[in-house]
Amino acid sequence: MSTNLLISVIGAISAIAVSLVAAFYASRNNIVLQTRKLKEDHYVSYIEALHGLMSENKNKESTAKYVFARDKLFIIASEEVVKKYYYTKAKLSGNLTIYMIVI
Repeated sequence: MSTNLLISVIGAISAIAVSLVAAFYASRNNIVLQTRKLKEDHYVSYIEALHGLMSENKNKESTAKYVFARDKLFIIASEEVVKKYYYTKAKLSGNLTIYMIVI
């Protein structure tokens, strides 16, 4: 095998490897960005539903929207966010002792 052919083969293999690594990192970055966008959408949806629940007269529709948004938030939220949600809920309702026993 000639030296020129060997250099060409090594160059082609290197180019393929570099493009595979770049595609992998681009894909991973895209997944991270999509996850952030999804989290942002769920948090905004929850805040909108909470606002609707507090500003309206707590009708069934606003309560249903709030519960649905809360459940969507729980799917994507971290464990710490969920714990703080239940802590705040227990503190506001006066059942902090029950919360401490459960957690």
